[in-house]
Amino acid sequence: MSTRTASNAPFVAVLTISGGQISTNDTISTFVRGPVVWLVFNNDDQDKYTVEINYRKMKHKGGLAGHPFPQDRTNSADVPAAPKGSSSATSLVDVIKDYKPTTVNGKDTYEYTINLNLNNVVVHSLDPDIDVVDPYPLVDLVKKS
Repeated sequence: MSTRTASNAPFVAVLTISGGQISTNDTISTFVRGPVVWLVFNNDDQDKYTVEINYRKMKHKGGLAGHPFPQDRTNSADVPAAPKGSSSATSLVDVIKDYKPTTVNGKDTYEYTINLNLNNVVVHSLDPDIDVVDPYPLVDLVKKS
């Protein structure tokens, strides 16, 4: 069986569904106005799974209000069943809004929940982090040179 577990791209998280549970080894690191991609690989033969991320429940690890996505909504995708001896794939994609990260080191860390739903019932949850980095200091350095 082909199983995916991690990604080399910093703005990509690989999620794996296996045995009715969802897992990842990835913390997403992206930048203001940058991409965010969740690649979902289903190793189960179940085709009624939906993966869901509710942006309204995202929390800044420093206690600040708000989240880095442009809208208050849920991002979700139905995940097809895996063909026998293989895995199936789908993705969730979004973009970080234009804002100035608030932390001193130019990086905001948010915690969020990924739900694995089966027939509209949460069967497993995962609580990874996403880091949003301020690219503007680098832009300013380039402009000064």
